[in-house]
Amino acid sequence: MDIKRRLLNHYKRWNIPFDEERQFTQLKNRIITIISRHIGQLLVSKPKIEERVYFLLGLEYPYSSPHLLPLTSLRSIVAFSNTPIYKVIMKADNFKNFIRALQILFWVLEEENYTKLKELAKEVEQASQLTPAFAFRVAFRKGKVTLYPSSAKLLDQKMVDETLEWLQDYPNVVQHYEKALQIW
Repeated sequence: MDIKRRLLNHYKRWNIPFDEERQFTQLKNRIITIISRHIGQLLVSKPKIEERVYFLLGLEYPYSSPHLLPLTSLRSIVAFSNTPIYKVIMKADNFKNFIRALQILFWVLEEENYTKLKELAKEVEQASQLTPAFAFRVAFRKGKVTLYPSSAKLLDQKMVDETLEWLQDYPNVVQHYEKALQIW
C-alpha cells in the first residue's frame, strides 16, 4: 500500500480532521526543506537563478537599493530562508500558485544544467505523496521535469481518445484495447 493511502487510512482510523490548510502548509514546508538541502547554497551563490524565476513568474525581483544591487550581494552569509525563492514559495496562497512556482524553478534549474535534478525531482514527488490532499506527480524525462496532477484525468482521457482514434484502422486491436480500458 502506498504512503498516500496509508496516511489517509491513518487519519480515518484516528478520526483526525482533514485540514486542507494545514496539509498545504505541511507540503510547502516539506518542499522547502528539500529545496534547501539540494539547492539552497546554489541559490545563495547564484542570484541569477532567482532573478530568472521571478521573471518567469512575472514578479518584480527585490533589489536593495536604487543602484540596483541585488539583495543577494552578501549571499555568502545569507541563509536560504532569506532568499527571494524561499519567500515566493512560502507566500504561495494556493496550490496552483505553489505548483507554478515549483515548476518554473525546475525549468530554470534545467537551463542551469543542475546535475542532481533527477534526485531533487524524486524527493519532491515523495514529499508530495505525504500530503494526500495535494499530491502531484513529477515526471523526469530526458533531463526535463514536468509536474502533473496526481490523477491527470484530462491527460488520460486525451491519450485514450487519441489512441482509440489512431487504432480505428486496426479493428482487432481496438477490441483488445477497449477491453483493457474497461479493466483499467
